[in-house]
Amino acid sequence: YLVLRPGLVISYPWTLLTAAFVEPNPVFLLCGLLTLVTIGSFLERQWGVRSYAAFLLVVAVVPALTATGLVILLYAVGGGAELLYKTQICGLAGVLSGFTIGLKQLVPDYNVKLLRGKIGFRVNDLPGVYTLIAPILFSILGDLGGVLLVNIGFIESFVYLRFYKRTGSVRGDRSEAFAFCTFFPEFIQPIIRRVSDVVY
Repeated sequence: YLVLRPGLVISYPWTLLTAAFVEPNPVFLLCGLLTLVTIGSFLERQWGVRSYAAFLLVVAVVPALTATGLVILLYAVGGGAELLYKTQICGLAGVLSGFTIGLKQLVPDYNVKLLRGKIGFRVNDLPGVYTLIAPILFSILGDLGGVLLVNIGFIESFVYLRFYKRTGSVRGDRSEAFAFCTFFPEFIQPIIRRVSDVVY
């Protein structure tokens, strides 16, 4: 009754919201809770409670809804009924994607040091690293829902922050530092910029 299964979403529509907060894997649950407490509280302080709550709602519900639509589409083009009824779309993967995008927007040049400085990276690179590694882990675990949530959460949280989130009287973040192409390595950014300009 809490996990989203695409074939049952009409009967249990509340699972579009609750699915984000149900994590069957204990390791991912721990990582998700730590992220909610640390990064979530940082984003809340920066944006305010209402804006943070709206963002959390968007990155929880919209990726779940989109992933459900994609699974139904996969079923329609020849997938078996198990896609509809056995695929579980749940967990914080989409929310965590959104958090990485939010951090990139707020503190892109901040350097994170791990293991006493032996491993370091810029927050600017965090969305790309997460979006590369998390789907691989979910694929290894056979979790189609997790793969979908990570990628859809990435795109939809970017779209929300770039075009819709209000900051005072301004809607979205149109800065060049937050352009879609900046999420990719520098050598491919010109190509991504051309494609994203056409889409925009």
